[in-house]
Parts: sequence; structure tokens; C-alpha cells
Amino acid sequence: MSFIFSQFNFICDTEIAQKACALFKDEIRLRTVDFCFEGGTVFEFKTLSATPECEDFEIEVTESKITVCAHRLRGFIYGYSMLLRKCEIRDNSFILTEDITRYYSPAKKIRGHQLGYRDTNNTCDAWEVEQYRRYLLELMMFGLNTFEGICDNEKQNCLMPLSIKDMFTAVSAVCDELDIDVSVWHPTYSDETDEDVRAKIYDFYREAKRVDVLFIPGGDPGDMMPADFFKRCELIKSILNEIHPDAKLWISAQAPHEYADWGEKFTEEISKEPDFIEGIIYGPNHAMPLEALRKAVPKKYPLRFYPDVTHCVRCEYPVHFDRDNWHYAFASAFSRESVNPRPLEYRHIYRQTEKFLVGSVTYSDGIHDDLNKVVWSALDFDPKCDICEVVKDYARAYIPEVNTDEFARCIFMLEKCWEGAPDENPVIEEVYKKITFLATEKSMQNFRFVMHLFAAECDMLVKSRFVFENGLIRKAESEIRKGEIAKAKEILESPFSDEYNQLRKNIDTHGKLLFDLIGMQLDVENYHGKDWDRGCTLETIDRPITDRLYLLNKINSGADKDLLTNMIELNRDENYFSFAFHGFEAVGRQEGEFYMDFQGDRPVNDGTLPMRLTKVYDHYNFRFAFSVKFNGGCEMRITYKNRKFDESIDNFRIEINGKEFYCGKPYGGRVDEAYSKTYLIDNYTAINYTVPKEYFENGYAEVRITEPVAGFMISEIYIEE
Repeated sequence: MSFIFSQFNFICDTEIAQKACALFKDEIRLRTVDFCFEGGTVFEFKTLSATPECEDFEIEVTESKITVCAHRLRGFIYGYSMLLRKCEIRDNSFILTEDITRYYSPAKKIRGHQLGYRDTNNTCDAWEVEQYRRYLLELMMFGLNTFEGICDNEKQNCLMPLSIKDMFTAVSAVCDELDIDVSVWHPTYSDETDEDVRAKIYDFYREAKRVDVLFIPGGDPGDMMPADFFKRCELIKSILNEIHPDAKLWISAQAPHEYADWGEKFTEEISKEPDFIEGIIYGPNHAMPLEALRKAVPKKYPLRFYPDVTHCVRCEYPVHFDRDNWHYAFASAFSRESVNPRPLEYRHIYRQTEKFLVGSVTYSDGIHDDLNKVVWSALDFDPKCDICEVVKDYARAYIPEVNTDEFARCIFMLEKCWEGAPDENPVIEEVYKKITFLATEKSMQNFRFVMHLFAAECDMLVKSRFVFENGLIRKAESEIRKGEIAKAKEILESPFSDEYNQLRKNIDTHGKLLFDLIGMQLDVENYHGKDWDRGCTLETIDRPITDRLYLLNKINSGADKDLLTNMIELNRDENYFSFAFHGFEAVGRQEGEFYMDFQGDRPVNDGTLPMRLTKVYDHYNFRFAFSVKFNGGCEMRITYKNRKFDESIDNFRIEINGKEFYCGKPYGGRVDEAYSKTYLIDNYTAINYTVPKEYFENGYAEVRITEPVAGFMISEIYIEE
């Protein structure tokens, strides 16, 4: 079907319907010029008489009339938004692309996003109240019903037009106007007195028009054991209800790192079924996996998700979370908060978790994850929704000036750009050309288009540099083997092409444009980003992504032919393993929830850190297997990233084929001083272990390393017979 609407004659039966009509007219004006609001197709907003808490709505479309029926304002907004999601806009007319006549009922009770106005946010801290209002209305187009603010003591930065408290007060009023629930992330700490707690609550919430839910994290941040934490939460709720009598309290099972038994103690407290708690939140740094949490928490408490859709590394769901194989070149250049459309991966995560949850409020620290927010809202509204269609809706609703199908393809291609090594991925050039072709004067004033163009340019830059530098390295290595060190140095110092330099300038230009359009802070000096890892892609985009600078620095330090040759051959032996180079494909998926402590985007990656050390596995156990060719023992060298161990730690254990090989203080074995000094940097240590032949079974060895309290960090392994 295809209906074309160029005029609307509105009919509204209540004040709420009139409010919805006014909001819809604003949306039309944003997308058209001189649209006629008299005559033509009848557009009726019809208020249903059922319970006002109901979010359901109904749409009926004919050639002469569109009717949106709803119980409350948010239902009307969802209704007209569905029309906007399914309409192409051409020549001041709305062209409906499919039949949307039906009854709609959201699947999940809670559908929201945390949009923190704070110094650590890479965008929202630069917003005026009206920008918050506009963004909330846009997120409502995909079913948002909850805004989550932040109550914390972060400092005011130079971008913030209002204080944190005043902005929350203003946005709370906006939410009340738009029929959006207000949740607040409200951390609490052991050094706060009861008087401090009361003063903080009265100061921050007294003037707020609306507070529906307080979310108190158990950790991240937080430093209280559960018994004290629960007492504090009861106090906070009692004080808050003096101001906002109907406000509910949700707490998270996020564990402070310093308490090994926090999860066990949490289970003990929640099993008492305190009445002051409405529900439990599952999020990063959780005390136990989701399934275990649902089993441990009494049925009376629903679970809400707090999924991290904003980060790419060192987070709950890193890129390719189930494989953790995001290439070190991309991770080094883009860091934690780059533009990261991941529609298929987040749908995968959603399908794994949604059966336990009544909804979610995503964790976000900027605008770079805008597509991910929309995907998550759409899934919470309808878990069976077609993600391809959701991305097309994203284009139609937000970027009507571009071709819907082509832009949607670009989004999915951007996700594919991060598959494998940059030099092996042809999608990078393809999407770069495609999205560049879509750019027009009008689309370049739309932050969503510019943001994804910026992402495509960054991917292209990384690929270009990766290919160019590795080509130089191969040529330089050939000269090193011949003893031509000066020639190798000359090769490695080759400049980038004019085409590369122009692309790099374009990235800077579009970074500035994103700051001008939406307040996106892509560096520290020019745009006042908090720090290099807070969405400041322009701070990390030029970090080393190959060993070009590392090799050049070794040459400049006076390394001779033998040392340089050994260095370039170091990682080519079949008995060598590096998490950065080989990943879990070589050692198998590990037990439990490990953490990959990525180093490549950090300032330490300054040409002294070889790429093989950029990924550091951090966990309580690690298992790998190998075989030897001859009927004898071997030398096993493991490179650990150092961490401070408490004196009580004495259960660092290595087992080989089920036999205890070592148990005691970390790490056992012998420090390989020569290797550590020559090939490692500070904070990494190589330990040698002599493995006698009696530990092998037909030349096979399965090694298991455990430390149950503090864990350990491993970067590489080498076996020498």
C-alpha cells in the first residue's frame, strides 16, 4: 500500500489530544516547509476511556482519515511517531510505506535511557534544556517511557549552561510535560552521614517536578557491604518520600570490587524481602550472572536491565562480546566511546537476556551510541521486531533527506567494518564510498548523518594506515635481515600520501561540525572532552596501530641486527600465543566472566608498546593446551601484566594435565630478566617455568592457572622445547 498525505485537518477530543496534536505539528514543521494544516486528510486524536496508566494505542489509516487512539499522552506520541517512522517525505508530502493499522501494546514495562548531565558525558553536558526536550521526543518515537538522570557530585565544566541540579529540575519538568517517567541514578557512600544524606536529597530533589524512581547502585560506584547498604537505602527512600511520596526505590546488584563475598551477603539481605525496595537492577560489575541473580532474588522483585550500549572496550559488552576479538588496530584508534552502531550484536544480547527482565534503562555516556539506544527501545517495545526495519525507521524518522534503504545499508555495513583485521575487510571502502555519496548540503546539517559519515571516515583512515604501515614494516624487515639498518629506518619514516592526509583533515572538519551541531566532544583541547577515553576519538585516532613506530624506536635506540631480527621473528613461531594476535580462537573460550584490559588506546601506546601486548586477559582462571614434538619437557614463558597482590595471596596455582605443578605466591617460576628488559615495558613481567616430561601425556599438556581471590593478568605465552 502507499497513501500520500499533503494536508491534515486535525480533530482532538480532549486537552491531552490537543497537546499531542501540537507536538505532532512541531514534528511536521521540522520535516517540511509550509505544510498545510487545514483541509485534506482528517487526522483524529481520540482519547480512550480506559485506565490512564495504559500505554497501548491504536492506529487506523484509510485514504481519507487517520485515527490515533490512546489512553494518555505518551500513547498518542507513540501513535503519531509510528506514522513518522513509516513515512517517506517527498515534496512536502508524507508517503506511507506500509499499512500500520493495528492495535499496539508495548511488551516491556520499563523502556528508558540514562542521559547523564555530568562532566564525564561526551555530549549531553553541553546541552540546553530544549536539546534535552528534543532528544527525549525523538527517543519516544521508538517507545521510550523513562528518562534517567544522575545525582552525583561531579564538578561543573565550562560547557554546562546550568548546574547539575538545575538541569535535572528543568528536565524533570520536561518529562512531566511529555508524560515520561523520571528515574535518577543516585550513588551513596559509606562516609556520608545521615545528615549528609538528608541534605543531598532535599537539595537535589526538592524542586523537581517529577521523580518516579531512585536507582541506588550497590557498586560502580559504591563501597558498602549489603547490610549497611540496605539500611542506607531504607533511609534514602524514607527521606525522598517526604518530598515525592510516590517515588519507588530500585537497587542494583553491582558489587564493589573490594568485597569478595558481596554477592553472597546481598542474597542474604534481599531474601528478607524488605518492603522499601521495588525491584533489582542488573548491570556492569554485577555480583553474579543474570540467571543466578534471578534465582537468588525473591520473585516479588522484578529485574530491570542496565545494559551498557555506550562502550567498546573495557566494559560489560565489548565489541564482539562473545568472542572479544575486536581488532587491536580499531580498538587502539577508537577507544571506549567511538561512534558504534551495533544493531545485530545488541539484538543478540537482548535475546539472551530479555526473558528474565521487565525492561531496561540503558547506560549511555553520550550521543555516539544513538543508533544503539533506538535498537534497544524498539526491542523493549517489541522483542520480535525486525531490526532491519528498525534501522530503516531510524533513517525515515531522523534523516528524511537521505535515501532510506541506502542509509540503512550503511549502518549495517559500519557494524561489519569491525569484523576481522582492517586490511582483510573490503566493506570499509564500500561503506565509505556509499555514505560519502549520500552526503548533501542538507544531510550535512543532520548530526546523525554526519556522525556515521565520521565513523566511516575513521574506519577508512585506520585501514589505510594499517595497510600502508604494514607494507613499510615488511620492507624494513627484509632490510634488517640483510643488516641494512639505515635503509630500514628510511623506509619506516616514509610519509603518508596526500589522499591520507586529506582524509585526516576531513575527520577533523567533521569532528568540529559534530561539536557545533550537538555538542559532541571529540577531543580535550578544542572541544573540552573530559579525557582521552571519554569519547575523544580525535585524541586516539593517531595512536599506533602497527609496530611501525615500535620498530623505529628500537632502531633509534641503537639496537643491532641480531636484536632487531630476534624481535621481528619473536611472534612468528608456532609455539607463540598472544591475545592481541591470536585471541580465543587459539586457546578456546574460558570459564566465567573475564575482563580484557585493553592497553592500545591508552597513552602508554606511544611507540614503546608492541601490538602483541595490547590485549591483557584479566580473570581468576585460564586454560590452554599445547603439544611438544619430542619426548621431553619444555620451557614455558608467560608474560603477566603486573598487579599488586596482598600478602595473604598464596593460592596462585598451576596444574598441568590435572597434576599440581605449582601452588603458592604469584607467580612461581623464574623471572626472565633478559626478555623482560629487552622486549617488554614497565608493568609487564615474563616468568619462565621448566616443565618436566612427566607432566606430559603423549606429548600433550593442558595447563590450568587459577587464583580465586585477586586473579591475574596474562598477555602472551611461549613454549620452547
